[in-house]
Amino acid sequence: PTLPDEQKSALVEEQFQKVLSENQAVADEQVRQTAEYLKDFMRYEENGQKYTMMPDIDPYQYLRLARNYVDHGSLGDEIKNGVWCDTKIIAPFGRASYPHNNELHPYVLAHLHKIITFFKPTLPIMETASYFPIIFVTLAVAFTFLFVHRINNKTGAIISATFIAIASSAVGRTQWGHADTDAYNLFFPMILCWIFAEALETEKTIKKYTLITLIGFIFGIYAFAWTGWWYLFDFILAGLIINTIYAFIFNRTKIVTSIVTTVIYFLSTAIFTGI
Repeated sequence: PTLPDEQKSALVEEQFQKVLSENQAVADEQVRQTAEYLKDFMRYEENGQKYTMMPDIDPYQYLRLARNYVDHGSLGDEIKNGVWCDTKIIAPFGRASYPHNNELHPYVLAHLHKIITFFKPTLPIMETASYFPIIFVTLAVAFTFLFVHRINNKTGAIISATFIAIASSAVGRTQWGHADTDAYNLFFPMILCWIFAEALETEKTIKKYTLITLIGFIFGIYAFAWTGWWYLFDFILAGLIINTIYAFIFNRTKIVTSIVTTVIYFLSTAIFTGI
């Protein structure tokens, strides 16, 4: 007890290494058991296999609705007075599933489950839903590359796509298992920006109008997925208005095309988001 702390630590470490070397197999097994014990806090078992649970709260609500849709074709879980109802909302009364639960995400998770289980039928829906952010972020990175490559070059496209892939604010909300709606806010903006760039760059009028109409259609889907869709709508609208002003000042041969493009964009988005 009178030894200095440094010598005590050295003696303890020496004795520990000796015991460890003599009981390495036992220590390894204890490490493995402890690791399994800790992992089991975040695991569930289905069909005789253990899977990792999703790490956040909101995805479980979407997962519940998706499971309802897979099981009986409705986001509700019980029929009351001839109407599918969600009995887990406004307990103990519940409410009609439509239109209150009418949003894109549960349908995406349900159909993703059907596609994946076509190849591996034993996977539970929580496991298949866990791949949702990986798939949509990968697509977002691809569309970022296409977008920047259209207006810049391959080097710029690679750098931009890399930034999207490693952005900390995105990675923290779109890792494996985080089956929330955050991935849409990478996927939809990037595919819309790519199509918008293609529409502006093309010299073919019919192609331009077709692509602008397609943007309106995708905005209709985006609005079904997230209430903040109009942020990007406003940015693109502002871009088209600036483009029209530019044409009026510098290239009046394109003023009619610019005005028609803006009108088609506004009307198509209004129609499809309304639908």
